[in-house]
Amino acid sequence: MGLRINHNISAINGHRQLMKNESMMAKSLERLSSGLKINRAADDAAGLVISEQMRAQISGLKQGIDNSETAISMVQTTEGALDEVNTLLTKARELVLHAANEGANDVNQLTADQTELDNVIQSITRISDVTQFGTKKLLDGNLNGATSLASSISHVKVGNLANNPAINAGLMSLNVTAATKEAITLKGGSSTDTYIFNAAVTGVNLGSASVNSGVSVSLTLGSDTVALVTTGTMTASTLASALDTLANQYGFDVASVSGEIKVTRQNFGSTDFVSNISFSRAGSAAVAGSAENVTATLEVTSPSTSSGAAAVLFNESIGGVSGIQETNTLAKSGTRFTYNISTATGGAYSATVTGAANATVASILSGLQTSIQGQAGFSGASLTLAGSTGAGEIKFNLARGDDTIATDFNFSLAIDFDNSAAIQSEVEVLSLTGATFNVGTGPTFNDGTGAVAGSAIATGTVMSSGNAINLTVNGQTVTFTAGAGGQSMTGIADGLETAVQALGGGLSGVQVEYLAAGVSLTGLTNYQGATGAVTPSAGFVLWNSDGTSFSVSLTVDQTQGTDVAISSVQTQTGAEAGATLDLTTTAQVSSGNTATSGAVSGTAVASTTSGSVVSSGLDATATMTSSNGVVLNLKQSAINADGTVSMTLTTGMNDIGYKDFKAELSSTLLSAGGATNFTLTQGAVFQVGANALQQVAFTVDDISSDELGRGASSSLASLEDMLSTKEGALLNGLSTEALAVIDSAIDQVTNLRGRLGAFQANALESGLNSLRVSYENLTAAESTIRDVDFAEESANFTRNQILVQASTSMLAQANQMPQNVLKLLG
Repeated sequence: MGLRINHNISAINGHRQLMKNESMMAKSLERLSSGLKINRAADDAAGLVISEQMRAQISGLKQGIDNSETAISMVQTTEGALDEVNTLLTKARELVLHAANEGANDVNQLTADQTELDNVIQSITRISDVTQFGTKKLLDGNLNGATSLASSISHVKVGNLANNPAINAGLMSLNVTAATKEAITLKGGSSTDTYIFNAAVTGVNLGSASVNSGVSVSLTLGSDTVALVTTGTMTASTLASALDTLANQYGFDVASVSGEIKVTRQNFGSTDFVSNISFSRAGSAAVAGSAENVTATLEVTSPSTSSGAAAVLFNESIGGVSGIQETNTLAKSGTRFTYNISTATGGAYSATVTGAANATVASILSGLQTSIQGQAGFSGASLTLAGSTGAGEIKFNLARGDDTIATDFNFSLAIDFDNSAAIQSEVEVLSLTGATFNVGTGPTFNDGTGAVAGSAIATGTVMSSGNAINLTVNGQTVTFTAGAGGQSMTGIADGLETAVQALGGGLSGVQVEYLAAGVSLTGLTNYQGATGAVTPSAGFVLWNSDGTSFSVSLTVDQTQGTDVAISSVQTQTGAEAGATLDLTTTAQVSSGNTATSGAVSGTAVASTTSGSVVSSGLDATATMTSSNGVVLNLKQSAINADGTVSMTLTTGMNDIGYKDFKAELSSTLLSAGGATNFTLTQGAVFQVGANALQQVAFTVDDISSDELGRGASSSLASLEDMLSTKEGALLNGLSTEALAVIDSAIDQVTNLRGRLGAFQANALESGLNSLRVSYENLTAAESTIRDVDFAEESANFTRNQILVQASTSMLAQANQMPQNVLKLLG
């Protein structure tokens, strides 16, 4: 090639190669120093996109792993609390079984069992309320999958609906078909018998006829029977009313329809039952003769006065001949009726019937009569009310019912119950006396009419703004200051009362009122009743409604005017007394027994099953539509003790993955039908994947005592109903029902624990293992794309380093080539 000096092509070529080699060596240095094959998008655009997407997934997988581990901790916290609930339920079961050992238990043992059972139930509710993961409550129903319940839905148990992929979370609409009640109209029976009825009656269809006095009426209600003895003629309507009172405790209503007796089950549904009615009367003399009758007059013997005895024994007055009726009810639970019968031939019979609060006189008479009829010579006896002639008196008549027996007998009856008199309250009157306030010059008290004397201050008198009243009770002082516009005396009393009650320490029951002069204390709200009426001077009246004694003083801070004199008068001291009310036979009137030469046999009339008309009941049904249009069918499954009706999915729904759902609907909705709704949620939702909607969820039922054991008993609504403050299951002989409730509660808790365990093992722990494998493999894949291979890159770096050195040397040689031109010029 020729020699040139304007352009050194060899040097340009050498420089280009040097720049190229230096760039390659710089990239090798960058990769070796950063450890990354791709440091910028220009290094590998496609690789960078893939790598960044993988990095996002890897980060998501890492967070999913953390979320899963947190979810496992939450499930374990929940399951740990449920384990303690299981232990408490087992203890409750032991207590119920001990209480069921009636042959060995006395009332003290039952009380101890009930007290401990109360504590167990309260502990379960406490666990339900306080079990938390952080600040999130776990067992109070917030995670049960159902929220925003309509007023006609009392409870919802979601089961596995919330985690069913076929059903969306959201509004669930229920359309309820009304239910009806089963009823029987009693008809048929034997032919007319005027010995029982006062007019012609076909079978047991009374029509306008009445049942004669002394007739035993027995009504069967399924497996139960109620009975009464008529004490006078009774129409179909009055008879049905009396039977209805007795039948209600068995869940039936009794009414008269055109002279026919109709029995209706109170609960909705198609459950069949059998009912019959019978009228019977013992034999009576066909000719002259009369069975012996003894009328026992009961009067109060303890306390010594009979005044007011009726008021504490019965819910109604018993004064006068017509005062007490069979429909009257007892005021006290545990009222004991004890009869004694002695005959001239040495027979002696005694028994006690105990009545509950609100038990009817008819039911007590029936129980006593049944017992008496079991005694020798009294199989036809009837016990009736004989009418009272004075306040505190009750008369009972026992008729032997068999005038073929001439032996005389004596009959006495005692009624007794334990009663504690009410607490009376101490009353303090603080009178405003000896001061007159000038209206014209800015009075302390102003009624708008001029000067007001302290002893004549009316309740509406206004205390001027800025003045204050200081009240000291048991050494603690509260102050009321009249604000702008002043304050009435009654308003001051209300303010003082609120302030004193807030002091606590036995003062929470203190009442304060302002009374004008001459007003009686009798009738004050929450005042337990001092003896006689008290008419204080105008002033503030204080008393403690719980009977606790106290001391008081009062001062008035005036902005101007004459000081107010305050006087304290103790009006009544509180007292508590106990008394036992006894009503005992004090007199007997016996009619002689005249034997007859002949007698007729007793007679009976009864309805027949075949002749009665049955109106079939109808179970409630419903359809439930989810937010994505899935329609589920519901059916009535149980009538609960609290009157609600349980609706569950039909059996067919289980075949397509729906089960364990239950809604409790009000009886009002069941009777009328209609629509209602609630909102379905997934309960506790956990994000356990790297992408959206990669979630798992589970529901946790409410395990408070109000929810456990629901629907297991017709007598107890739930575990909470067993408390002594409610049904008192162990004290009232409900051991069998309580055991059913507890067993149901144990099933609920253990099934929930099982679901949680399966969720932890299969959804969380298994998923966690999969997440960790994915995290490992995706990290390896991303590393292959982006991380540098140090062995390969070190070799590249060495090669590039040599090339840089070589190209530098050659560039130097190329730069010397134009020097050869000088040889030609020399």
